[in-house]
Amino acid sequence: MGNILVSQQQEAIQLRRRLFFRRKAARALACFLPRQKRQKFVYDRLYENDLEAVTHPLLGKIGRMPDFVNGPTYSEKMRSLWLTHPNPLMALVTDKAAARDYIDLCGVSIKPPELLGVYENPNDLDLNKLPERCYLKINDGCKKNILHSPETPMTPKRFKAFLDKRWHFQHWRMHGELHYRDIPRRLLVEEALHPEGELKEINVYCAMGQPYMVNVNADGHSGYIAPNGGDLAMLPDGKVPPPPEARQLDRLEEMLDCAAALSTHLIHTRIDFMRSGDRIVMGEITLSPGAIKSPFSPMELELERGARLDMSKLPELLTESRRVAKRLGWSVETSFGHVTDLPRLTTNGQTMFSKPIFQFG
Repeated sequence: MGNILVSQQQEAIQLRRRLFFRRKAARALACFLPRQKRQKFVYDRLYENDLEAVTHPLLGKIGRMPDFVNGPTYSEKMRSLWLTHPNPLMALVTDKAAARDYIDLCGVSIKPPELLGVYENPNDLDLNKLPERCYLKINDGCKKNILHSPETPMTPKRFKAFLDKRWHFQHWRMHGELHYRDIPRRLLVEEALHPEGELKEINVYCAMGQPYMVNVNADGHSGYIAPNGGDLAMLPDGKVPPPPEARQLDRLEEMLDCAAALSTHLIHTRIDFMRSGDRIVMGEITLSPGAIKSPFSPMELELERGARLDMSKLPELLTESRRVAKRLGWSVETSFGHVTDLPRLTTNGQTMFSKPIFQFG
């Protein structure tokens, strides 16, 4: 067993090194292309298939090659979903527009901020008709938003710079979060909560539909607590429990109930809430916090989180999720989750990365 582990460690290091130089070479050539074409150019020359893209972020992170069939860690189990679990709800609930239909269907009491407009073509937006304060968001990724307010007005020049940087950027190509690939890109105009600097964020983590961890980020304090407000048995390295005053969360039970309802059809979620004064709104339904590219430390916590995920329930979840997607008018077909080559999923053998480093034809 020891020799096998050493071999897997060496193989992971070698593959990671090969990909590093392959990406470096691709980026050097991409500099000669228009900005809008560079990301796709690099991605297409870096990976031959979805398995490579999903594997890459974990190389060198868990001390061996990832195992997407029997791997016990949270990161392996979650990343395996993009290869073997074609759940259409994964794209639907991540879509910042379509997620509202799912939230309504679940009948939860806490709703997202008001949606003021949806545009398939961002150039159809009339900047002169924007409300006094709002967010412009691109719905198929993270951190693709910009605030319009009296202090930061949305001028044509600022809007163009935002689109030039974000509209053509495909989030799924960054870390292999393949469910983002199935989201039709649109520009949203969304109510902005005010004052922004006083917002409090509460993140509820759910596994198999049950809340098991809450992250509080408010009043200068950030930390993880148990759903009952007490301490967790184990914390990530470098994290400390928040002080008692940060744990006094009004309507926490209501947030936990909402999170549980929204997580019913998904193996793991992070449900994000925001509080401004007495108002609490739904932020997002997040399926891949931090892109699941870095396992929790210590490894005992990573394994504990992985043990919460009952992969035997995936066929049942898939059947139910397709029923819900069809009811909402969302396609039940996905571009991800169709890898069936079990030997490669289990071992990620060296034949997987067969593309030469300097092949650009």
